[in-house]
Amino acid sequence: MVAMTGDLIQDHSRAAYDRFCELMSSMNLPVYCVPGNHDVRDLMRDAVSQDPFHYCASVHINN
Repeated sequence: MVAMTGDLIQDHSRAAYDRFCELMSSMNLPVYCVPGNHDVRDLMRDAVSQDPFHYCASVHINN
């Protein structure tokens, strides 16, 4: 799994989030994303709303 802890992009565009998703999808791992203070939350939530991405989600592993 990959944990992305904010500030995923630099130019505040949907295209930047789409590129991020393209790059991360190639790893074939679940990607858990939490927005940082420079992320555009609405754009980020829309971009990472489908598998393998998880927006502000939690995961429990072995207790």
